[in-house]
Amino acid sequence: MFCKYCGVENNDEARFCRGCGKEIIAVPVNSSADVEIPKEPEPEKVEPESVGQTTSSVGTETMSDIPVPPGISGKPEKKKSIPGAVIAGICAGFAVLLIVIAVILNSGPTIKLDDYLVVETEGYDGYGTAKAYIDWGAIEEKYGKKLKLRGKLAGPEYGELMGLFGPLDYLQEFVRVSLDKTSDLSNGDELAYSWNVDEELVKQTLNCNVKFSDGNQKVEGLEPVEKKDIFKDVILEYDGIAPNSYAHINYTGSEFSPYNFVLDKTNNIKNGDIIKVTLDVTDMSYYAGHFGWVPESLSKDFKVSGLQEYVGSYGDLSEDFLSKARKDAEDTILAYAASSYGKASSLSDLSYAGYILNSAKEGSGYLSSYNNLYIILSGTVSNTEGKFANTKVYFPVRFSNILTGDDGITYDGKPNIEGHSNIDSIWNSTKGYINPLNCYSELVEANRDQYDSECGDGFEVYDEYETIGKLDDIGKGYRDSLGAEAKDLIESNAAKDYKDNMALSDLKVSGEYLLIAKNQGDDFKLNNKYYVVYSGTVSSIKGKFDPVTVYYPVEYDGIVKLPGDEYMVTASPGLQGRSKIPDSYYTIDGYVDGTEMYSDIVTANRDNYTYEASGDLTSFGN
Repeated sequence: MFCKYCGVENNDEARFCRGCGKEIIAVPVNSSADVEIPKEPEPEKVEPESVGQTTSSVGTETMSDIPVPPGISGKPEKKKSIPGAVIAGICAGFAVLLIVIAVILNSGPTIKLDDYLVVETEGYDGYGTAKAYIDWGAIEEKYGKKLKLRGKLAGPEYGELMGLFGPLDYLQEFVRVSLDKTSDLSNGDELAYSWNVDEELVKQTLNCNVKFSDGNQKVEGLEPVEKKDIFKDVILEYDGIAPNSYAHINYTGSEFSPYNFVLDKTNNIKNGDIIKVTLDVTDMSYYAGHFGWVPESLSKDFKVSGLQEYVGSYGDLSEDFLSKARKDAEDTILAYAASSYGKASSLSDLSYAGYILNSAKEGSGYLSSYNNLYIILSGTVSNTEGKFANTKVYFPVRFSNILTGDDGITYDGKPNIEGHSNIDSIWNSTKGYINPLNCYSELVEANRDQYDSECGDGFEVYDEYETIGKLDDIGKGYRDSLGAEAKDLIESNAAKDYKDNMALSDLKVSGEYLLIAKNQGDDFKLNNKYYVVYSGTVSSIKGKFDPVTVYYPVEYDGIVKLPGDEYMVTASPGLQGRSKIPDSYYTIDGYVDGTEMYSDIVTANRDNYTYEASGDLTSFGN
C-alpha cells in the first residue's frame, strides 16, 4: 500500500507509514474505487495526416498506443487519469532511493582493529616486558583517503582546524588498547588485551565503522637469562663491642657499591644475631637489561660471629676465669688490709661469700661499664686494743667490662673493693659492708634502672629479709651471741683502759634496749638500735674510791632477719657512754648513773624512735 501523504510504499499490514510516520490511509493501486473513469469526450476533429503520430514538444500519444484498462472492452479505448496519491508515492519512493544511494556513496569503510593490533615483547625469560599498540601507519595506508569527517567538522567553519587534524587523528583519540600485564614475563605466559573504544564518537565524527574484540596472545621469544650470586662479594664488617657493635657493608665486586645494600639491623649487634642484607633495587629486569644476568636472590641472611662481646650471664664465665677472679679478689682485699689497717687491727678468716653480676639493660644509654662482676669475700676485722668488737665484713671486689672473644675472657683495669662502713662510730672504718643487705641494696637495688642483676652462691638470700619490730623478733640465740661479743668488748676495753689500781668484777647482763625507728627506710642502720647492757663493779685496789656499779651498754644498729632464721647487724658502734667515778678524778667508759644512761639512749631519741626495755633496765625512766 502506498501512503497518501508521502507516497512511500508500505506492507499491507502496516498501520503507520515508514516514510512520514502518519497513519496509513491508502488504496491499493488499480482498485476501481480509486480510479476515476472520465466521461467519454467529444470526438476531436483531426487532420488526416496527424492520425497515429505523437508531437515531440508535448509527447502526445496516439489513441492506438494507449493501453485499455482492464474490464473495459467492446468500446473505443478512452484516456484514464492517474490519481495524485499514486504520483506522490512514486516521487517519495524515488526520493528514498536517492537517499539510499547518497548514504551508500557517503558511507566509509569498516576497520577491523584486531588486524592492526601489535603486541611486542622483549627482554629475558622471566623478566620480559610487553607493550601493545595499533599500527596506525598501516591503517592510514589502506583507509586514509576513504576516511571523512561528518557534520560540522566537515563544514567550512572548521576548515582551518581541519588543516591541523585529519580524520585519522580523531580516530586515534577514540581508540585505546591495553594489556593485563606488561612486566616480569616468561615465555608461555598468556597476555590478555582489551579494547577501549568510544564507538559513539566514532559514528558522530567519522564516516567509518570499527570492529574489535578482546583476546589473548602468548609470550614467545624472550631470551634465557643467567643467574648470579651477588652476595659472594658482600662482606659484613663490625665496629665496637657486642652487644653494642655496629655493622656495615664492604662490597668487593664491580657492579654495585656498598650503598646499594640495605641492612635490617645496624646497631646493638651481638654474636648470634641474624642480619638480613637486601639489594635496594628490586626490578630484576633492570639487571637483565643492564648486565645480561639477574641476581640469584635479592637478600641474604648473615649470622654474626667472632665479635668481642660483653658477658651478659654468669653462666658465660668459664671456671678458669672464675678461679682467677677469686684469687685476684683475695689478693686485692689482703693488700688493702695490710696497707690501710692500723697495727692493732687485722683481717682474718677470709672466705668466699657469693657473687653479683650486673649487665646493662638494652637501651640504657652510655654507661662507664657495660657489666660489673662482684666477687664477694667475707672476713673478720678485729682490734687487739679492744677499740671495737670483732666484726664480720663483706668485701665485694668489682671486675668491670668483662669481655669474651677469640682471646678468652678479659676485663678492664684493676679489681676494686666497693663500699665503706664504720665499725664502731666514726673512729674506725673499713672498705666493704658490715651488713650484706647494704651491699645488696647499693649494688643491686640502686642500679635496677640501668642493669639486670644476677646473684648467687649464697648472696641471693639478701633479696629477702624481715624488719625487726620488737625484742622477740630477734632470736634468743642471736641475742646471746651478741651478748657474748659485747662482754668480750667490755673486758677487752677494761684491760686496756683501767690502771693497775682499778679492777672490774661481777660482770653480768643487766638488760636490753631496743629502739625502733618510727619511719623505716633503706638505710638499715637507722631502722633500729639494739643495746645489750652489762653491769659490773669497778673498785680501786688502793682504796682511792669506793666500789661503784657501772653500766656498759654495747650498741648494734640495723639488725635484720634473713631467710633460714639468720640475723645480721648493719653497724656496731660498740661501747657507749663515759662517766666520772664519784669522789675521784678517774673517768671510765659506761655509766655510773642508770638514769643518765636511760636519758642518753632512750629519751634523747624519743622524737624518732619508740623503745622497749628488759631486765633491770625497766627501773630507769618512764
